[in-house]
Amino acid sequence: MGRRRFPIAAAALLAAMGASPPAARAHVGSPDVFLEGQAGPYKLLVTVQPPQVIPGVAAVEVQAAGDDDLHLVSIVPTPLRGPGAAVPPTADRARPSPDDARRFTGKLWLMSPGSWQVRVHVEGARGSGDLAVPVPALPMRTKAMQRGLGLGLVALLAFLVAGVVSIVGASVREAPLQPGETPELARRRRARIAQAAAFVVMAALVGVGGAWWSGEA
Repeated sequence: MGRRRFPIAAAALLAAMGASPPAARAHVGSPDVFLEGQAGPYKLLVTVQPPQVIPGVAAVEVQAAGDDDLHLVSIVPTPLRGPGAAVPPTADRARPSPDDARRFTGKLWLMSPGSWQVRVHVEGARGSGDLAVPVPALPMRTKAMQRGLGLGLVALLAFLVAGVVSIVGASVREAPLQPGETPELARRRRARIAQAAAFVVMAALVGVGGAWWSGEA
C-alpha cells in the first residue's frame, strides 16, 4: 500500500518546488519514479529506482527523448529543502550506454529517509540544461544480517564480555599485591563476587542494547 503513494508524493513535491510539473508517472505497485521534462533545449525521460533500504543506492537512468546526442550527463542527490539543497555535493558523471548514445545510467547514495531530489545536468550540441526530479526516499524493508556475520559478532561480543569480567576479577584479586605475593582466600572470594556483579551489569547492558536495536529496526 505504501508503494502506491509514491506518484502522489512526487506530485506533491513538485508543487512544493513552485514549478510547473512536467509529465510524471509511475507504475502501480512500483516505487520507481518516472519523469519526462525539459532540461534547457533537451527533452529528457528520467527514471529513478529508489533503494529499498535507507541508506541505500538509487539507480538513475537518463534518456534523451529527441534526436540530440548528449556529450555529458551528471547527477547529484540533494534534500528538497534545507542547507543541503543549497550546497549540493560534487555531481557524479553518468555512464553512456554502449547500445544507445542518448541513454546514460548512474547510481547515487540516499543517506536518510525523506524528500530528496535528483538534479540532472546535461550538455550537448545545443548547449546545457538542468532538470530536478523529486524522489521520496522511504525504506521498503529491513535487510537481514548474514548468518556468518551474525555468528562472528556474537562470538566477538562474548569475548568482550568475558574480557571485562576477567579484568574486574583480576583488579580486585591482585591489584594491591606486591610482586611474589599470592591472594588470600577472602580476596579471591571478593574477586568472584566482583566478577559475578560485572557479568550481571554486562548482561544488562547487552539486553538494553538489543532492545534499543530492535526498536530502531
